[in-house]
Amino acid sequence: MSWSTVRRAGLLRQGNSEVWPQAPSAEDLAQDVAIAVLRAIPTYDDRGFSFMAFVYVLAERKLIDVWRKNLRDQSSPVASMPDGPSGSVLPEEHLVSGELGSYLGKLLEILPHKQRHVLWLRVARGLVGR
Repeated sequence: MSWSTVRRAGLLRQGNSEVWPQAPSAEDLAQDVAIAVLRAIPTYDDRGFSFMAFVYVLAERKLIDVWRKNLRDQSSPVASMPDGPSGSVLPEEHLVSGELGSYLGKLLEILPHKQRHVLWLRVARGLVGR
């Protein structure tokens, strides 16, 4: 079994949602491998390799099948389609707030460091002076 297969098995065991958002559980994969082994036993031909090597090859192929299926299916199903853009901020408002943010950033650069820090503590952190 190659290192990449072992790595993919580890990712599957972790349930890494970034790599495989719809990854099956390790138990599902183990069940698929067990069924594949049971189906393949009648055709198993002893060629000098151990039976476990045969099982590892079947497991690797099942893991690769799952990997390919997840690469092919890039959809992420949702319950219903939204009527408009997601979130409450419209694109125009988002643009205006971005422009306002850059303008405020330029104004903050004018302030001395201490005053900028005090302003940040009051606005961002919600602290008040005594």
